[in-house]
Amino acid sequence: MGGGRFALLHNVRAYARERLAASERADAAWARHGRYFAGLGSRAAIEALHRPGGTQRRRRLEGALADLFAAHRRAVVRGEAAVAADTADAVWQVLLLTGPPGPAVDVLRAALAVDGLDPRRRVHLTLSCGAAHLAASQHDAAAAMFAAAEAQTRDLGDPALVAMAVAQQAVAHHLTGRVDEARRAYREALANAPDTSPRLRGMILRNLGVLLRSAGEVEEGLALEMEALAVH
Repeated sequence: MGGGRFALLHNVRAYARERLAASERADAAWARHGRYFAGLGSRAAIEALHRPGGTQRRRRLEGALADLFAAHRRAVVRGEAAVAADTADAVWQVLLLTGPPGPAVDVLRAALAVDGLDPRRRVHLTLSCGAAHLAASQHDAAAAMFAAAEAQTRDLGDPALVAMAVAQQAVAHHLTGRVDEARRAYREALANAPDTSPRLRGMILRNLGVLLRSAGEVEEGLALEMEALAVH
């Protein structure tokens, strides 16, 4: 009986799509659809996933995955850079936990190819794309994305964004066993991370502490991890 209800729902949705496609208001309706689901991938919405209630928000995001893909595809075709970027980031937030990362790489790269994206938003999207490549074990592609993001941040004059991009490069070095490069990058990221970004500073301190302990520099590593707990 449950299967019958689902089949009926599928048929109703298919009929609604056909009627909408034939309507003169289809473009406006799809634009509203895109803006709504783009809101789930805005910077504010993504930051909210890391605050109390984030688990419930992630569940709702997972339930919207098919609509996010659909809204993203239409935005890319229509050249709607902001909608393409935000829906791509929302897809990545879902697949970051559920996998696989490959489709996230595809939508993020497609969004980056759309002209007209705000420079600051492009940095965040490039970092997301690098992280998705990293999750897919595509280390060279990840490193290229993180390096591109760092180059973009230098023109924006935002120390927090610089720190974020350099820290991601450090993570890539760390995961591929390039300890010296990772150490240098973490320290550079820490030097750039402002006190007004405690979550970012805490992440860098914690990762650097883990790296140092694994390299035998136990005392400094533990001290940095304790500092991370104090600021995060």
